[in-house]
Amino acid sequence: FAVRVAISCVVAVVGGILLTLFWWRIGLAVLCVLLVGLVLGYLFASIIFFTPFGNLTIWENNFNYGMSFACGIMLIPVFLLFFTKTLSIVSCAVVGSYAVILAFDAYLYTTLSYIILHPIKRAVVQDYNIAYISAPFQVKDYILVALWAVLSILGAACQFYLQRGKEDFPECPYELYRKSRQKAPPQQNIQHPDLHNRDETEPLLSNQETNRYVINHVT
Repeated sequence: FAVRVAISCVVAVVGGILLTLFWWRIGLAVLCVLLVGLVLGYLFASIIFFTPFGNLTIWENNFNYGMSFACGIMLIPVFLLFFTKTLSIVSCAVVGSYAVILAFDAYLYTTLSYIILHPIKRAVVQDYNIAYISAPFQVKDYILVALWAVLSILGAACQFYLQRGKEDFPECPYELYRKSRQKAPPQQNIQHPDLHNRDETEPLLSNQETNRYVINHVT
């Protein structure tokens, strides 16, 4: 178990670094937002199959379950990927609020954490496809669900308010760095500062006559 957790952490850190470098160099917002949208799609599909809808006999077949779950993941990104700003804000608000709820779940022992664990167990546990999922909600579950909804709405509303009238995404950091280098004034010649202000067509040696000195030798 410890090895699996370590491998997962390493893969997550390396993936985050590679994604950050990709954004810094390319600045393609669509790909970055797509990854965030897939996380929201995974959470959406997990919620759907966590309900009694996921206990239908048709989902006992692994192919039916896998294809339907994959379609559920792609549902939200497909419809909202054209609106990259909206997809990014909604995904961050909903997924971030769920992460906050999981912190309370660690101490209150509710059933909300099983929403994302159920598909993982379905993939790794043998004969989990014939298991009947029944997770009755208690009062604390309803309270956390209500808190999740409030945090999601407030988070999305605050981000939409703060980002109104602004560009959807900032410019590529590498392009900003390259433009700043181009706009930077050229460095002056410290040894010959007067040469910096000369015109390019002006000759370096002037045509003025130099003073001639005659030395008379007395014999």
